[in-house]
Amino acid sequence: MKKENSIVAIAKKAGVSKATVSLVLNGKAEQHRIGKATVARVQGIIDDTGYVPNEMARALRLKKTKTLGLVVGDLANYFFSQIEKSVEYYARQAGYTLIIGGTNNDPAKEVEVIDSMLARSVDGLILVSSRKDIKEIKDSLSKDIPIVFLDRKIQGGGSVAVTSSNRKGMSLLTEGLISKGYRDFAYLAGLSTVSTSRERLDGFKDALKKAGLPLDDAIVIKSGFSATDGEDAALKLFSAKQMSHTIICASYTIFEGLLNYLKTTSQQGYLEKIKIGVFDNHPLIDFLPFGVDTVVQDSDQLGRAAVELLINKLERNARSRSVEVETTIIEREF
Repeated sequence: MKKENSIVAIAKKAGVSKATVSLVLNGKAEQHRIGKATVARVQGIIDDTGYVPNEMARALRLKKTKTLGLVVGDLANYFFSQIEKSVEYYARQAGYTLIIGGTNNDPAKEVEVIDSMLARSVDGLILVSSRKDIKEIKDSLSKDIPIVFLDRKIQGGGSVAVTSSNRKGMSLLTEGLISKGYRDFAYLAGLSTVSTSRERLDGFKDALKKAGLPLDDAIVIKSGFSATDGEDAALKLFSAKQMSHTIICASYTIFEGLLNYLKTTSQQGYLEKIKIGVFDNHPLIDFLPFGVDTVVQDSDQLGRAAVELLINKLERNARSRSVEVETTIIEREF
């Protein structure tokens, strides 16, 4: 049986129309009230003939490629690797292939990656953006393509985002440290242009205010999100002789940079004198010889929600609302 004639032949053999065969192939038989007996008869003939739909032809006909694009800031970041795993799984479950691109949190690179994915005719985008406002990437998004922002919110254009409870999570982490008697804080922040940084810093400030503790701007060291940025922030902190005994890092990668600095300088012994809190978690933290309190993000739910929102836009043109996924706290005292 020739593939180009197979739907016609299957329809003739089953005694149904070509449209009925197509609906069965596309999983839309129930939606169009095609009887179970008819579906079973058509599916049996499909299985017997070994017919495989021509996905390329279908994509051209429907102007759909069944492909999604995921753009993230740092492909080496453990949290984003978990996000990628989750998004890929739920996209595949929904019948979509995933293309992944990294930007190194570089706004110019972000535009390049988006343009590259649009050139490959992805049906929709899930974007971890380093931009603050959607106007900054409007030209690249000029095509009418559904987009969901993940991990970070972006201003303008009625954008929809799936994020963690950043402000609440950081506030609870800080409150927990305060309740155990920790004081004298230093805070290593991330990129000020990124919503997660601003929200986590707000959460830190909320906790200090609630406890009646003063907030000195000098204890907030702003940097980026990489381990190198974390080292630079630690250098600034210790160069200013801010000998804080409780240090909070706005991300795990910043925490990596802090450890690198402390272990490669004369400050190595300082690890025995301080308490550290980190927004984000990593399995290796459990193996450290000192206790680090962490905020745990639910990467599985973040990825799942992003895919569901995007597919609802693609397949049902559904209006979506932003989703905030709850975080949890792990306390470690050795």
